[in-house]
Amino acid sequence: MSPWLLKDGRALATPADMAHFTLIEAGDAHQTHLEWLTWRRWFDAHGLSRLQPKRWLYFNYPYQMVQAALAGQGVVLARLPLVAESLANGDLVEPLPKLRMNSPMAYWMIVGPRSARRPEIKAFWQWLTLQSRVTR
Repeated sequence: MSPWLLKDGRALATPADMAHFTLIEAGDAHQTHLEWLTWRRWFDAHGLSRLQPKRWLYFNYPYQMVQAALAGQGVVLARLPLVAESLANGDLVEPLPKLRMNSPMAYWMIVGPRSARRPEIKAFWQWLTLQSRVTR
């Protein structure tokens, strides 16, 4: 979320405090691979299945959702690689960092036995491993 959303004095210290904010979500999350990344799932995980936010804001693409959060339009659940830079430079803040959800999605890098010895493959593997740690 944009840090300025907290400047009017509204607290966001507990999951129940989400009721005071506009929540941003994918409009078609239940029909795509993003079903795991919904506010309903997050509410259920924290014992708030009946919580209703101030309002909902729906977008078709994750990039649009993040842009809306950057513009201060609400709070978004987003994959960390999409927001890592904005969090690092202070354009976004993570209000409840201990309450992240794990993703069921994964990436695999498979290297053939002979290719694994090539310096450029090793360098790429090391770079990719570092990038994944930075955005975990």
